[in-house]
Order: sequence, then structure tokens, then C-alpha cells
Amino acid sequence: MVTRQNLATKADTKRIEKKVDDNSADLKTLGQKVADNSKEIKTNRFYLADKLDDRFEEFKGIIIDFKDEILNHIDGAVKELETSRTERTMMGHQIDDHEKRISHLEVTSV
Repeated sequence: MVTRQNLATKADTKRIEKKVDDNSADLKTLGQKVADNSKEIKTNRFYLADKLDDRFEEFKGIIIDFKDEILNHIDGAVKELETSRTERTMMGHQIDDHEKRISHLEVTSV
């Protein structure tokens, strides 16, 4: 059974409409803030991506310089090793030649 106490009055309806309008305005404001934050997030993402790319290029340059420095030192060491091997080979041939001469001298002097 419906009584007069259960029915909404015009004042109740107006109050509810006002609250709905207020909430609607709050939702629009909130939506705008979310949109603004999304734009800011995108801007920050691009900024960070650019900074990361810059750091990567900087780090890449450091690595390349370090690699070049290491290879230059290794080249020097390899050249020294090659020179040493060549000298040992030449000295080995000289020793063989000297041994042959000494043997020949020993044979002729006896």
C-alpha cells in the first residue's frame, strides 16, 4: 500500500536533480583532470625515452672508446710477440749456422 509518506515531493526531486548535476560537474572535472594527466604522462614518457636514448648513445660511445683503447694495447702486445718470435727464429737459424761453422772448424783443425 502506497502512502503519502513514501512519495517524493517536488523539493526532494529538485534536491536529487541538484546532487546529480553537482556529481555530473564533478565527473566532468575529474574527466578533464584524467585527460590532462594522460597528456602529461605521454609527455613524460617521450621525455624519458629521449633521455634514455641519449644515455644509451653516451654509454655506447664510452664502450666503443674503451674497446678501441683495449684493441690498441692488444695490437702493441701482439706486435711485440710477433717481433719476439721472428727474432727467436732468426737466432735459431744463426745458432744452427754457427754450430755448422764450429763443427767445420773443429774438423779442419784436428
